Amino acid sequence: MFTYKDIPRWVDSAKKYGVNAVLACGWDFGGHDKGYPYYDIEPRLGTEEELRAGIEYAHSVGVKFFFFVNFHQMDTSMDIYKEEFEDYRITDQFGNQYQMGFGMGTFAARKNWSSPKLMSINPSYKPMRDYIVEKMKWLVEIGADGVHVDKIGFSNLTAIDLNPKIRAMGYAPDTSIWKGILEFCKELDEACKAINPDFCFSIEGSWDRFLEYTDVNWMWTNPWAADHTCTIKYTLPEWTPCYCIDQPCDYTTVNEGIRNGYQLFISPMMITAGMDHPKFTKLSAYIQEVEKIRAQVKDVIYYGRFMKKSDAAAWVSSENHVKYKCFVNEKTGRKGCVFTNTDSQAQEASIDFLSGLGEFTVYTPFENPTTAKAKQKINVPAERIVVVIQN
Repeated sequence: MFTYKDIPRWVDSAKKYGVNAVLACGWDFGGHDKGYPYYDIEPRLGTEEELRAGIEYAHSVGVKFFFFVNFHQMDTSMDIYKEEFEDYRITDQFGNQYQMGFGMGTFAARKNWSSPKLMSINPSYKPMRDYIVEKMKWLVEIGADGVHVDKIGFSNLTAIDLNPKIRAMGYAPDTSIWKGILEFCKELDEACKAINPDFCFSIEGSWDRFLEYTDVNWMWTNPWAADHTCTIKYTLPEWTPCYCIDQPCDYTTVNEGIRNGYQLFISPMMITAGMDHPKFTKLSAYIQEVEKIRAQVKDVIYYGRFMKKSDAAAWVSSENHVKYKCFVNEKTGRKGCVFTNTDSQAQEASIDFLSGLGEFTVYTPFENPTTAKAKQKINVPAERIVVVIQN
C-alpha cells in the first residue's frame, strides 16, 4: 500500500522491470471504488501537492501516469448522489435498479464486507456527464497522461432503462444508455486533449464502438480456459484486451497474454505492492524478459493478425498442455507463432506452416535466440513460452 509520498518508490519498482506506465488505483476520496463521483484527493494518503510531485517524478524518469476512475457509477452514500443524480439512475419498469459493489485492497473489501453500493446513472443525463468530464480535466491539469474508465461497459447488465424521468427527456429506453456512453467518450476525449494533446484512455468493456476512441480494454477473460478465442481481436487486430497479473505464481497468465497479443495489467499482491515485493520479484523479472522478446517481434505477434488454424498447422507433444497462436503481419507477410506450456515439465513443438520459407528464429526467455527450420522439434520449457518468427 502506498501514500502519495510513496509514488516515486512505486514508480521506481515498475521502471526497474521495464514497465513505462503506471495506473493509480484507490487514490481518490474514500478509496478504491468508493466516494464516486467526487474524484478528489484522499486526505489519509496526503496532499494535492504531494500527488502532483509524484506525477512529476514519474515523468522525470520516463514513466506515464494514469488514474483509475469510473464514469456513471456512483456511491449511494454520497450526498451529491442523493441530491443531484439519484432521480436519473437506471431502472426497470418497476423502479428497481442494479446495484454493484467491489473491493480490492483489503481482506474485508475482497469479502465484500466493506465495499460500498454503487448505482449506475443514465449516461444520457448531460449534467452528470459534464460533472465527470470536469473532474477528469482536473486530473489532466495536475499531470495525468490519461485514465482507465472502469465499468463503462457494464451497462450490458442493464441495457434498457425504463426510468420515466429519462423517457420524459425524450430518450428511448433501448438506446439512451449507449448513446450517452458514446457522447461521454467524445466529450472526455476532446476536453482532455485540449489540455494535453497526448491524453488517452482505456476502458472496461467489449463493445467494438469503443474503438473510435480507444483500443485498450480490460475484460474478465479466464486465462485458464481450455483455449481462449477473442472474437473481436480476430476481426479487429488493433483491439488489445488485457490480462491482470496479480499473484507471484501467475506465469500462465503472463504467457497467455503474450500468446493472445494482449497487454498486461500488473497489480502485484492484489494491488497492494510494487513489482519489487520480495514474493513478486521472480515473476517481475520474467515479465521483463518476455516483454523484451515481444518488443523485438511486436510487428508480428502484437500488431499482426491471428491466422486461421487451417492456415497455421503446428505439432505439439501434448495438446493438453501446449497451446499456440499464429500471427501474420498483413503489410509485410511475415509470420510467427507463440507456444505456451502449462505443464510442470518441458514439452516439444514444431512449426509446419513455415515450410518452404527458410529458417526462423526461436526466442526462449533467458536464453539466446536460436535458428530452426520447419518441422524441427523445439523445446518448450515448463510454464514458459517460446516465440517463433520467420526470418
